[in-house]
Amino acid sequence: MYYETSINFVNRYTNKFNRIILFKSDMLDNDLIRLIKENSEDDVDYYFNIIRIYYYNFYYYYKKYNEDLTKKRNTKDEKENEKENEDKKENENEDKKENENEDVKENEDKKEKENENEDKNEDKKEKENENEDKNEDKKENEKENKDKKEENRLNIFNENDENDENCKNKNSKYHFDAEKFMKDIDIKYKSNLQKKLYKYIILKTHPDKTDDKFLNYLFIDSTFLFEENDIAILFIIAISLGYKCKKLSKIDKKQFEQNITKYIMKKKTYL
Repeated sequence: MYYETSINFVNRYTNKFNRIILFKSDMLDNDLIRLIKENSEDDVDYYFNIIRIYYYNFYYYYKKYNEDLTKKRNTKDEKENEKENEDKKENENEDKKENENEDVKENEDKKEKENENEDKNEDKKEKENENEDKNEDKKENEKENKDKKEENRLNIFNENDENDENCKNKNSKYHFDAEKFMKDIDIKYKSNLQKKLYKYIILKTHPDKTDDKFLNYLFIDSTFLFEENDIAILFIIAISLGYKCKKLSKIDKKQFEQNITKYIMKKKTYL
């Protein structure tokens, strides 16, 4: 977040205009502008106060917007996780029910198979009994035939033999709005003041010049702001670091106004 380090740093420079909140208003009203002007030492002090008020108010809504976005995202993630857990639980219950049904079916099949085996055993036993009966009949017939033969031999009679029928077995079954920036809002070149401000900031914040981690982060922020031609923000950072600016030209003031308008427009996108 490029804005956080710079805004925290310039807010160390305290005075009665330190944190004027505009809320959803776009501009400071005339009475407040006059009050700030009357209590400023010169144009440099006046523009420092004005720029910082607009920059802080932009950051206030920028930060609030991102916090709300993170909160919504976290709430959405929580709901999704809750739904995912519910779906998971539902799937587990369905799997459990399916497994129970499978167990029931398996037990039914097992029982049916046992019944079939019992039927088979009964059939087998019945067949064995039939075979025993047949054997007994056969023995009896043999004995009878033998007796007949003997009788015939004895009585000299010939009679026709009788044939027995065999039994047969049966087979089993089975898913200033977020409108475009105004035409004159972007600065197209780097002015002499902007270059001087950036050079001064580098001398105070570059890792080769200081071991202060906060100032090193401020160096990173300032490089980003320099590339974006945010001269107004570089101005308040440099002043907070001790830069002495004797006078502002008309071009410098115009660029400050362009930058202020830019941050008013950016703020409106986060309302």
